Amino acid sequence: MNQNESCSLIITLKNIHELSAIMSALASFSSVASVSFSRDFFADELSLSTDSAEEAETIQTILRKMGVSPNLKGYGYLIDAINYILESKETTVSITKHIYPFIAKKYSSSTAKIERSIRHAIETAWKTGNEDIFEHYLGFMPTKKPTNSQFVTAVAEYIKEHTRKQ
Repeated sequence: MNQNESCSLIITLKNIHELSAIMSALASFSSVASVSFSRDFFADELSLSTDSAEEAETIQTILRKMGVSPNLKGYGYLIDAINYILESKETTVSITKHIYPFIAKKYSSSTAKIERSIRHAIETAWKTGNEDIFEHYLGFMPTKKPTNSQFVTAVAEYIKEHTRKQ
C-alpha cells in the first residue's frame, strides 16, 4: 500500500475500556486521518466522554512529565487504571477489587503482575522525576513514594478538575 491509499479497519470492542487503548495506538501513526465509531454500541457501557481521545493524550502527557517511561508495562497499565476511574460511574473505585482484576483480564495476566508493574513505573518516576511536577499533579508533595492507589486517584482527580467541562 502506498502513502496515498486509504484503508478501513473495523475493530469489534468487548467494552469501552478497549477503545482507549486503540485510540492511543492509533495516535502513534502519523498517517491516520480520522477515526470514527458508533456511540450506540456503548449504550450499556461506562459513559464515554466526547473528549476521550483528548483525555487519553492528557493522561499520557502527565505520566511522561512525571517521569513514567512509556517503555514500561506499568505505563500502559497506569493509563488503563486512570481511564477506569475517569469512566466509572462509581464514586469510589477499589484499585485491588476493581482496577487490577479488570486490567489483568484485559492483558491475560495476574493481578499481582499488574500491581507490581504499576508500582515499578511509579517508583521509577519517583526516583527520576521532578518534585515540583509531582506536587503539581498530585496536589501535594508526598514525603515518600505515593502508593499505586494514591497516584492513580490523584492523577484522575487532576484530570477531572482541570480538563473536563463543568
